[in-house]
Amino acid sequence: MSNEHVEQSVSAFIDQELSDTESAEMFAHLMTCEACRMFLKRTLKLRSAISAASSPAAPGEIGANILSAIRPARRSAQSSYPIWRLNISIPLPAAASIAFLLIVGTLIVSPMVFVPQPRETQTAEQTISNFPEQFRSLLQNAH
Repeated sequence: MSNEHVEQSVSAFIDQELSDTESAEMFAHLMTCEACRMFLKRTLKLRSAISAASSPAAPGEIGANILSAIRPARRSAQSSYPIWRLNISIPLPAAASIAFLLIVGTLIVSPMVFVPQPRETQTAEQTISNFPEQFRSLLQNAH
């Protein structure tokens, strides 16, 4: 096992990314190589030092400072553009044009597609003949 490969294995071992067989190979090499053992010790000390170190605190007014710097830029950007020049200036007219064309196209094509069919007219007797028997006798007696 090369020293460079062991250094990668040590990093992976510390991050708990090695399998059992890879860990066994790394430890077998560490038994025979003083330089790799020293690398492991230095890496573990560095990790402990980083874990123990506290992260620096940001000043309490940093949020207010950032917001005060952003607000004037936002106001000037909003006031310099009229509402119709916003990002919707191209999609809105395009959508309106498409809607208009769909409506006009529907009005033009619908009479061609939906031609009213003449209905077959029935006489009263034909209509009554379609009713159930009990209703037919009631209607015929009503004459």
